[in-house]
Amino acid sequence: MKGAEFLLTSAAGEHWRRVGAHHHHGIAVPLFSLHSEKSLGIGEFLDLLGLIDFVKACGMDVIQLLPLNDTGGDSSPYSALSASALNPIHLSLYALPGFSSTASLPATPRINYEAVWALKSHLLHTYVEEHLFEILQSSAFTAFLQANAWVEEYALFKALRRHYHFVPWEHWPPESRHPSPALQQELKLQIEFEIILQFFCAQQLTLVKQYATQNSVLLMGDLPILVSRSSFSTWKRPELFDLNWSVGAPPDLYAKEGQNWEVPLYNWSAHELDGFAWWKQRLNIAKRYYHLYRIDHVLGLFRFWVIKPGNKGSEGHYVPEDVTEWLPLGTKLLQMMLQHCPLLPIGEDIGKVPHEIPRAMNSLGIPNTRFMPWLFPWSEGKDCECASVSFLSTHDSEVLREWWQTHTEAHSCAAYHQWSRHEPLSFDQHLTLLRESHHTGSFFHINPLQEYLGLFPHLSFVDPAMERVNIPGTISPFNWSFRFIPSVEQLQADKLLQKTIRELILPV
Repeated sequence: MKGAEFLLTSAAGEHWRRVGAHHHHGIAVPLFSLHSEKSLGIGEFLDLLGLIDFVKACGMDVIQLLPLNDTGGDSSPYSALSASALNPIHLSLYALPGFSSTASLPATPRINYEAVWALKSHLLHTYVEEHLFEILQSSAFTAFLQANAWVEEYALFKALRRHYHFVPWEHWPPESRHPSPALQQELKLQIEFEIILQFFCAQQLTLVKQYATQNSVLLMGDLPILVSRSSFSTWKRPELFDLNWSVGAPPDLYAKEGQNWEVPLYNWSAHELDGFAWWKQRLNIAKRYYHLYRIDHVLGLFRFWVIKPGNKGSEGHYVPEDVTEWLPLGTKLLQMMLQHCPLLPIGEDIGKVPHEIPRAMNSLGIPNTRFMPWLFPWSEGKDCECASVSFLSTHDSEVLREWWQTHTEAHSCAAYHQWSRHEPLSFDQHLTLLRESHHTGSFFHINPLQEYLGLFPHLSFVDPAMERVNIPGTISPFNWSFRFIPSVEQLQADKLLQKTIRELILPV
């Protein structure tokens, strides 16, 4: 049994029916990298409305996003302060009822998170102070509170975090675990402010999903598999985590000494005793805002690479240590996710992957990922390869133009052997590689937007290294600060770019 027939009869069969067991084409976009005529220094939720129009005009039907979780000021979208809360830095302030301001930020080649949030936070505090009563009395706000039981405690956590000058909760005084009524009264306005921000975020992202649905565009959310050590989750439910270990990655092509992400390990037995309620809440949130979701580092559901906090990533080992436990653990967790949430999950399994893991995912009908520079041949594969996503680069790798310049060894695409590797990637070569990425055996074909903009000099940076989003294993202002050269409005107006992409994905 092959192809769509196999997928529709797999454990994920109903999930495939929701998205369609056929070829899907799309772009991967960090929301923070967008900008529009109305946005303030960073990509905003409502910028996605114009991007949906652009994607539809290109003949595509998927927008893959990086995580949108609240990070509490950290620029990395994978440093989640909450598994449920959205990041208010992405709010489109101009859309708030009665909002009026002439404030602006100078255009910068990279995102200045501190300046952006300083301005937005000031404007939001002023706005909420002016409209507090009408917001709290609105039926929409009341409905939001009823549907989000977690938000009041999360707002308390955020208020306490500010009260204790943003130091990690492990250094807060013991009484902070159960704040006195007097302290909660002192923090009342800040707690209300944090709840209202989440209310605004939910309204705007819900509007985006509705618009995407109306235009037959699928939004793919990103479920960061881990949360920050200083997160609301570890503060509220510390028994669900093992804070004695940090999770990371062993040495690989992109991080020679491995990676220590300084995020805590899960206590899976505690999660299971709780009926995986914490995970189910995360999936309920994803269901509201997305049509399918990517499980970041799905390998962690089978086994995590763990290191002592502060140590190098190379100084670690896998947990569970017994390899015979990996498949039963990961399969059980994936089955729980399939049974609880109707959205199709896609597992990001780049790295050192035991062959049994992608086979286990495919047996359930869950797509895995095919990073094309590491594969050969691109257009052939095994029976279940349709349950996969093909792409040329990721937010953690070089874009194609930089990769072409820096990797001179034999590569996946047979055409490479006919081309000079001593010259920059030409337009025709770039076009050929993009076209091949859209015609593999996978059912999903998704590349970062930079890969298409890179075809045109006026839409991309001269130095392709400037188009990289993140360099794994490093901490610097460069990471997570990339901004596209064209605005959303310019993308919508660029008929040549749209025509080029439409022709790329046409059947060959």
